[in-house]
Amino acid sequence: MWFGRVLINLHKFHPLGKPGGRLLPRREARRGDPDRLPGLPRALAKRAKRRGIPVIYFVPPQILGVGRLAHQKGAEICGSCPVQPAVRAQWYHDRGVPGAVYIGHPYFDELTERTLDGSFLAEQKSRGGPVVAILPGSRTQELKKNLPTMLQAAALVARDRVDARFVVACLHERHRELAHEIMQESGITLDSLQLHAARTPELIRLADVAWAVSGFRGAGAHGRGAAHGGPLQDPAV
Repeated sequence: MWFGRVLINLHKFHPLGKPGGRLLPRREARRGDPDRLPGLPRALAKRAKRRGIPVIYFVPPQILGVGRLAHQKGAEICGSCPVQPAVRAQWYHDRGVPGAVYIGHPYFDELTERTLDGSFLAEQKSRGGPVVAILPGSRTQELKKNLPTMLQAAALVARDRVDARFVVACLHERHRELAHEIMQESGITLDSLQLHAARTPELIRLADVAWAVSGFRGAGAHGRGAAHGGPLQDPAV
């Protein structure tokens, strides 16, 4: 994600149009996926469609205000559009793309099937105080970019609410170690802040308030928050 990675690799995308156009006639049995690489031109999808190759606009990026028209046009060209989560399918249906189909997402499937660790929840609740869950994101670049700002927000809240506790959800142990490094570099020291690896569902359930920047983790927080009464907030607000 992030536009920077797309711009860095921009030189790789431009040559794909012409070679792709020459290769398409020899690969009519294959399905095209124009979203396999960020920024792959929709022109390649049009060429495939003209040659009778089924084209799938797979896993559209998050629908942002500046990109809605582009996503809609890409889906219209391809016709078949598997999407995540379910709300996106309706968005495309409302805009004349009936081929949009909700296919599920591993994280949402895990949330519905996972059994929460009751002993962990009980131990955390015994500590008392309101709990703020910090969800910086599941990608390394998101963690590096988002966590410093979220730590600053936590420090501001801690000044007024000395009883508040903060729990940071890290995808795995490597991210927990990276989060610890980021916290040290920030110079922010909060005795009331804990870093946890592979505990996101438990932390969302535990939280009185959850901070999420964006993405599927934020959507997951919305889902669990709505089910269990926990509000979700964007730290930028």
